[in-house]
Amino acid sequence: MKKPDTPITEKARLQDLRSLDILDTPPEERFDRLTRLANRLFNIPIALVSIVDEDRQWFKSSVGLNARQTPRDISFCGHAILGDEIFIVNDTATDSRFLDNPLVLDNPNIRFYAGCPLTSLNGHKLGTMCLIDRKPRGFLKEDQAILKDLAAMVEREIELTHLATNDELTGIPNRRGFKVIAEKSLKLCKRKHLPASIVYFDVDKFKRINDDHGHAEGDRTLSIIANKNLIDYCKQYEIGCARLRRYRPIGRRRIRHYVFRHLERKRRACRKKIRRERGGVLQTRSPELSNQSVSRNRRVQSKSSLLYR
Repeated sequence: MKKPDTPITEKARLQDLRSLDILDTPPEERFDRLTRLANRLFNIPIALVSIVDEDRQWFKSSVGLNARQTPRDISFCGHAILGDEIFIVNDTATDSRFLDNPLVLDNPNIRFYAGCPLTSLNGHKLGTMCLIDRKPRGFLKEDQAILKDLAAMVEREIELTHLATNDELTGIPNRRGFKVIAEKSLKLCKRKHLPASIVYFDVDKFKRINDDHGHAEGDRTLSIIANKNLIDYCKQYEIGCARLRRYRPIGRRRIRHYVFRHLERKRRACRKKIRRERGGVLQTRSPELSNQSVSRNRRVQSKSSLLYR
């Protein structure tokens, strides 16, 4: 069995993938509709929207397969993301790369595979729209054209998710994106019994910038604050952390208000770090969150009201 190679741009690819916050999300009809369509169009038992993570392939949508993920080192999709064209294996029993693959020898007993890479807006291969059969089969050019069309539809859905959850001006998550990421963060904290804090802050005297220099300069200021000041701060605290997600901007909720979260940080430690790094510029009131009590929305509303006391 041949394990899939690692793309040269793997680090950037994984960063791009995780910025989309699509991994481990619930099934969605807009993706399931496409796998059902593939199942009917090709009369094939298994159709998947597969996302290739660091050490696994995870299925955003599937027809004919109960598993939600499989190891990346035995995946067919790990091979498919290495190129731009559809990756086709007509018969695994005659292909030395796969004839002794566990997915061939055991359930789901793959004999035929066709996977079209899913490309992000940044040009990285995120995964595939793929077809699997338990018997060998051919795959004509007309079939390939249809699969490419279906893959393009999946890409569009992923793009729409990204655009709908990120603020156009600053590029950081908007209100909807904030809700999505906050839900996942609080669930993680609850599952692993971790403390968490939310820091909610305001850009002081922002109206004066708009009045004196115009809205274009105000927009530029917001963009600089979001994409330089905050990201530099977050990158610094990635040291010793597995992923930037643990310390990163989480949302731009109003015209000039920003929120970001600290996992594994209690109130005192969170406040101390911010004051030390920003010299007291950020005036924070950050009560420690309880995963058992107040809802996410009420927590954020309470932080917002503190700004105007």
